[in-house]
Amino acid sequence: MTKVLVIRFRRVGDAVLTSSICTTLKQSIPDAEIHYVLNDTIAPLFEHHPDIDKLITFTHEETHSLFSYLQKIKRIMKEEKYDIIIDTRTTANTMYFPLLSMRTKYRIGKKKKYALAYNHRVSNFYRGDMDIVQLLLKLLTPLEKDFNIQRNPHFRLRCTEEEIAASKHKM
Repeated sequence: MTKVLVIRFRRVGDAVLTSSICTTLKQSIPDAEIHYVLNDTIAPLFEHHPDIDKLITFTHEETHSLFSYLQKIKRIMKEEKYDIIIDTRTTANTMYFPLLSMRTKYRIGKKKKYALAYNHRVSNFYRGDMDIVQLLLKLLTPLEKDFNIQRNPHFRLRCTEEEIAASKHKM
């Protein structure tokens, strides 16, 4: 089994668009176990996502306390032993994930001067001929060496029957 960590902190829209990476990975590597890192406030949107096996959430307090943040990342990286890390943000804060998992075969991030913890840095600058989802899916390019990656630009959310019924009742 291939264990994959996809990192996407921040806003709801960004997380929804980034979920296309999870869908592409699940379809291209069917035995992959996909873990998705995001803020706890938006995690409920992804609880029933068919292409995400595990949500790893961080609270506002955890992300704003360097000690707590690093301790949690260190614990996660030690326990999980990922084969692939895809950091869709590639910031100084998200760089701790690959930095604390230097044995991970694929540590993928955006091409930035300070992104030295990544062994695969993908040029991810906006061009007029690509939308944001296509740019995000470019981060999967290094995986083409070992996997048959079939990019799927679609993203989806899943609701339980109870959530659907509750929404209908409110309407």
